[in-house]
Amino acid sequence: MRSGRMRPEPAWTAAARGLLPVAALLLTAATYRSAVRAARPWFGFTREWLATMMQIEFLVIHSFAFIMLVAWWKPQTVPLKVLRWTVFAAFSGLYLYAAFESEGGWASVAAFLGLTAVTYLGAMLRRLATGEMVLLGFRWLFNSFAFLFLADKLGLPDTVNDWAGRPEVLNFGFWYFAALALVEVLIAGGRWLAATAMKEPRSGLGTPPAETPPTPEDHRAG
Repeated sequence: MRSGRMRPEPAWTAAARGLLPVAALLLTAATYRSAVRAARPWFGFTREWLATMMQIEFLVIHSFAFIMLVAWWKPQTVPLKVLRWTVFAAFSGLYLYAAFESEGGWASVAAFLGLTAVTYLGAMLRRLATGEMVLLGFRWLFNSFAFLFLADKLGLPDTVNDWAGRPEVLNFGFWYFAALALVEVLIAGGRWLAATAMKEPRSGLGTPPAETPPTPEDHRAG
């Protein structure tokens, strides 16, 4: 008979799940770094398009707050479940349309989806349990803070629509995605430590000694 309790995740699986978002974020950060240092950015991107992608990233952060609230809601009745999916589809369609209406059209829609996946891949690889939703909320808060803080420190205009053609946006993209990668490293490290600790046998005061199985001599004596 199977137990209803969930098995703890193996340490290597926890580490692997954590490395994927770190790799995606570091690759994105390196692409922005290549636009600053190299004659031509990686993967055929132009500096202008990389700057536009940081404007789209602002839309990604803004949209995920609403999508996160809908994901957190767990209705129990069929009408409320239908309402939940309707609200989710409405929000998703609204932000996809906003991305389409920005500079780039369908390319902006693809960038919006890609940046959403890169930014929140660490959360998408997990089921939306209570602990994971807390981490998702933490990611959103940190991403929002990092975006605003770094934009201010690098002297970017307050309005993202005024960022076009500014070279500081490329440095901003590098530091922003590198900061997100660091957070995912810390989360992955915490998962690995937790998974390792759950595998170790508990010991200490109050632990009864293990029983020794009876030997043939014990049976004869009995």
